Amino acid sequence: MKAFPPRTRRSAFAVLWALSLLRLAAQDASWLGFWEGEFRTAQGDFPARLEIFSGGALLDLPEQGAFGWPVRTLKAEGSDLYLSVELGMEPLELAGPREGEVVAGTLIQGGRSGRFQLRRAPDARDRDGERSFDTGRGVLPGTLRLPPGAAGPLTLAILLPDSGTADRDGNNWQVPGRNDSLRMLAESLAEAGIASYRYDRRGAGKAYRLGEDEAGLVFEDHVRDAAACLRSFEGDPRFGRVLVFGLGDGALVGAAALREAKADALAALGVSGRSLRDIILEAALRAPEEYRAEIVRVLGELDAGRFVDAVSPFLENLFRRSFQPYLASWLRYDLGTELARLSAAGLPILLMQGDLDLQVTMEEFDRLRLSVPDAEAVLLPDTNHILKLVGNEVEENYESFSDPSYPLSPGVVPALADFLERVPARPE
Repeated sequence: MKAFPPRTRRSAFAVLWALSLLRLAAQDASWLGFWEGEFRTAQGDFPARLEIFSGGALLDLPEQGAFGWPVRTLKAEGSDLYLSVELGMEPLELAGPREGEVVAGTLIQGGRSGRFQLRRAPDARDRDGERSFDTGRGVLPGTLRLPPGAAGPLTLAILLPDSGTADRDGNNWQVPGRNDSLRMLAESLAEAGIASYRYDRRGAGKAYRLGEDEAGLVFEDHVRDAAACLRSFEGDPRFGRVLVFGLGDGALVGAAALREAKADALAALGVSGRSLRDIILEAALRAPEEYRAEIVRVLGELDAGRFVDAVSPFLENLFRRSFQPYLASWLRYDLGTELARLSAAGLPILLMQGDLDLQVTMEEFDRLRLSVPDAEAVLLPDTNHILKLVGNEVEENYESFSDPSYPLSPGVVPALADFLERVPARPE
């Protein structure tokens, strides 16, 4: 993002430089909540929305497709605001004083400056469903959605997003726009009488600070978090059954979590019979010949519990040193193996596939289905990888990842409800 004109104010730079040395995340309670306003530049005014919460802040710039961008450095104490957001290659920095319910000051990005003004905004979201749980290594915030007027033991669906920095709503700040897929699923489940809980995974949404140290994050962290989430609902009399619903790699997280926690059924959408190892080795066959042996060698080192300090620049993105601990732990898991184990133990499993999923082919889905022959399988027409109803055009399919106006596929919830009819409730 480069929206600001080349007008530099030395005094503003001095303030920003001094505050940036703090590299902290601090805020008074009086700052918590939503702030809305404008960024004013030579190219025009841009609407902006900032949410400050305990431990961090998220920034939205709707006209630029930026939603939920994590604020890396934040000072919101007394009458002073300073924040830094890594938008693109150059950080965006804001600094200014607060007077009452308005904060205004200077913004700078890449040597270009402008002005901003933010006003406290009412919190339009329903906070009744806010629910957090302690993982033992940090608290993860989430949303519990109950059916309106529901009575008696309910089915609770734990919704787990795909890999990456997807938040509780299914949105990824690294992808322009938003899709709201998991939020829409939660709403549709509630209409069908099914409760749901979704949370910001470690490194995403309001839990972004728990994933800031890439070298300190491993795949097992997500597995343990999902298990902690499931345990947090144990003994809750409101729920007679618990369904784990995983989207893409969220299914692997959920299935592995059931080694440590309990659920009554598992459903997965957009899942492949190819493991991460298969994907890497198949990619190696298509890589330039001089790198194939290196890929196999690095995988062997990771399997042996050793890390590689330097790799060829061509392989740096996948095998960068800070990512190797996560990759090594991820390689130890295979979805087909996890599901087969659960199926052998008698857990009901539903495998769902959209016929317009561009991330997982029907061949890959069938490969998984054959590895878990006792699982039920459903093919959803006109459905893509994020549960959205789309047409045959590839461009439209990808647009749905950034546009919440695309509706949820009408087949998803009925397929889940039909499956749940055959899942027995827990004995009282």
